[in-house]
Amino acid sequence: MKDVTLRDLFDMQAKLYKKNKERWQDMDVTHAKDHLLYMIEELGEAIAILKKQKEEAIMHDAVTREAFVTEMSDVLMYYVEALRRFQVTPEELGTAYIQKFQKNMSRNYDDEYRKQHDLLEDQRHSK
Repeated sequence: MKDVTLRDLFDMQAKLYKKNKERWQDMDVTHAKDHLLYMIEELGEAIAILKKQKEEAIMHDAVTREAFVTEMSDVLMYYVEALRRFQVTPEELGTAYIQKFQKNMSRNYDDEYRKQHDLLEDQRHSK
């Protein structure tokens, strides 16, 4: 299977919605939160596989891996549906992702954690 782009994901979801729009919620921003909740539900199903089958099975058992990847695909589908209801474009998402990646590449997580930990300690001692 080919590597899909963000545009591919958005286009596939648009086709799926068009096919099912009579039965599915309107393409309205008021339904975006529902899709985020559905996404979390699907993530819970992926987590359940991880909890019950463990990492080893996901990595080495074809049936478990397929089930896990399927649930993660459901997560992605609901994520894209929420974005589409907010009229976020693949270009916006791609730009934001790259910007966040670049910011994260320049971060020093150890220093940030240490500073946050020190701040919390200072707050505790000042009470």
